[in-house]
Amino acid sequence: LARYGTKQLERQLNWQVVPVARDWTDWMDSPILYISSHIPVKFTDDQVGKIRKYVEAGGLLFTQADGNGIPASKSFEELARALFPAYEISDLPEDHEIYRMLFKPNPKPKLRYVTNGVRVLMVHSPTDISSAWQLRQDKSKSGAFETGINLFLYASGKGDLRNRLSSPVIAAQPAAQGGTIRVARVRYPGNWDPEPMAWTRFSRLFQRETDVGVDVSTVDMNSLDSAAAGGAAAPIPIAALTGTSSYTPTAGESSAIRKFVENGGVLFVDAAGGSGDFVESVRQSMTRIFPESRLQFLSRTHPLLTGAGQTGTVDVATPEVRPYTKTRAGGTTGRIEYLKCGKGWVIFSHLDVTHGLLGANTWGIFGFEPKYCSDLLKNILIWQAMGMKDEAGQ
Repeated sequence: LARYGTKQLERQLNWQVVPVARDWTDWMDSPILYISSHIPVKFTDDQVGKIRKYVEAGGLLFTQADGNGIPASKSFEELARALFPAYEISDLPEDHEIYRMLFKPNPKPKLRYVTNGVRVLMVHSPTDISSAWQLRQDKSKSGAFETGINLFLYASGKGDLRNRLSSPVIAAQPAAQGGTIRVARVRYPGNWDPEPMAWTRFSRLFQRETDVGVDVSTVDMNSLDSAAAGGAAAPIPIAALTGTSSYTPTAGESSAIRKFVENGGVLFVDAAGGSGDFVESVRQSMTRIFPESRLQFLSRTHPLLTGAGQTGTVDVATPEVRPYTKTRAGGTTGRIEYLKCGKGWVIFSHLDVTHGLLGANTWGIFGFEPKYCSDLLKNILIWQAMGMKDEAGQ
């Protein structure tokens, strides 16, 4: 398959065997982890945990039942439920990107998948397609090869392929010497945490670049007002809210959001994966919670975007969106929106930032380029810490 892909894409592709005993971070050399078997698979809890970490860090798991083995296929579906209990495994839709990334295989091999609402986490093939790769049947069974390349392009993106030595993994950092910024992840009865590793990776990147730590905690939406006040602990000045589907805050949650912002908090909201349903529900919620304000575009000359006068920031005034966004989002400008209430701000991105924090180039994401996501969020944290200056310096 790598040889076929090299010829079709005119870019050198390769593959390697990785021992399950090695740390999952070693597997991140590749955007796809491939596991196959002709008999039921059995993994220890530790091994399941490693596979889950690989996927949460941005990787794609591809499994296959060799020889069309039904017992093996069932065991892979059981693995899917063990790995991702919050999401179901189901048939891959006929119109999914994986079936039409570059090639349109005919007939389409049946595939099963698990998604977090942002991206595909796992693809399972109950039929043996890799035997055609092994036997080099690229003419008689071209669909098997085309599916394999589509899968690779979905996981790696259509842009420049990263070098295998350029891993997106960022190691845990030593104790920060420049202080700590506290951030609350907002939890609510919905898919509030589709990418659990996003803030972990960003926090490490932020500290590596600034020597300032990021203390990330989870706060229920209806307790945001307490987070802003601090209670027995120091106040939390920044809260991050994301999601993949529509959600309407309750009266109590709406009140807590308003008080958090009024008291000087910065609420950063983004649509994970660029979910249109989440975007629309956010707009409706903000109108109801802040009837005296409205979301409007942040000026490209605003200090939050330009970084003017703020040490450690970068210029993100010109949005950098993913290739998928350019081709499928109708020419969106990627402008950041905001509203102010009391002493605080709401910063809103209708394009994905959360998945971008993983540093992955997954296709099918309506969002910003990964580096832009990290730079934008870094600016927001530093801008807040330095007093939230506006264009007039107020």
